Amino acid sequence: MSLTSDYSREEIRHIAFKASFYAFFILVFFLISGDLLFRFMGITLPAFKVGGGILIFLLAIHLVQGEVSKEKGKSHEIEAALQRDNIALIPLAMPLLAGPGAITTVLVLRGYIKEPLGLISILLAIFLSCLVAFIVYSSSSFLYTFLGRAGINLITRISGILLLAISVQFIADGLKVLLK
Repeated sequence: MSLTSDYSREEIRHIAFKASFYAFFILVFFLISGDLLFRFMGITLPAFKVGGGILIFLLAIHLVQGEVSKEKGKSHEIEAALQRDNIALIPLAMPLLAGPGAITTVLVLRGYIKEPLGLISILLAIFLSCLVAFIVYSSSSFLYTFLGRAGINLITRISGILLLAISVQFIADGLKVLLK
């Protein structure tokens, strides 16, 4: 909302669409190239699960505590984005939607895939997530008015608790293999 406060409703919808579109393709890129990236860098999936789980854990802690996450962008990045025409790519699509936590999640989930249907499921989840992001971005002023600060804080904290559980599961799965 702070990035688009001077924009019309139509401009906000256009920016929301572009940000969601860019985020979709960023995450699909990592979904498709995840195996190659692991092999190229010599990273095992269990090691990535532990590292990614720790990263997601830290992001979740920020959500539970109600703090602005570092993934949201530093103030100078936001200020630079305000001075550019295209805020849809940076910081909205990257790092807000397709940041380290989302990329880590996609790469770790990619490691669980045993069949083509799993790949389609993750692709569908990415699409639905980006669709929801588009809807939320498009209606951000309405949602803020409807939910208020307290409602947004509650949703943020509940999301953080769920993300904490996911991160602990990633870490546990990775450690099981690494410690054998």
